[in-house]
Amino acid sequence: MKNNLLSLILLGGTCAAFAPTQTYAQSSERQSIDAYYAGWKSGWAASWKQVKGEHSYSAYAPDASYPNYGQLTYQGGYNAGFLAGFEAVRGNGS
Repeated sequence: MKNNLLSLILLGGTCAAFAPTQTYAQSSERQSIDAYYAGWKSGWAASWKQVKGEHSYSAYAPDASYPNYGQLTYQGGYNAGFLAGFEAVRGNGS
């Protein structure tokens, strides 16, 4: 009985050690989403600097909008963030 329990514990630990934690597709998609959000924040800040001046500080960037099909890249996020920031700063009476 003791040997069976020990074997079961060792087998469970071995299976857990070799179990995949994340597939390639999931990690690639996560990197794309992270790049989109980074681009969104950069675009938001750049639009405020263009309207208010190079040495101005932008308002805190809101959550990124859902990307359009094929735009889940850094550049896609930058473009979307730039447009959203430009509309926000223009809407604030500048």
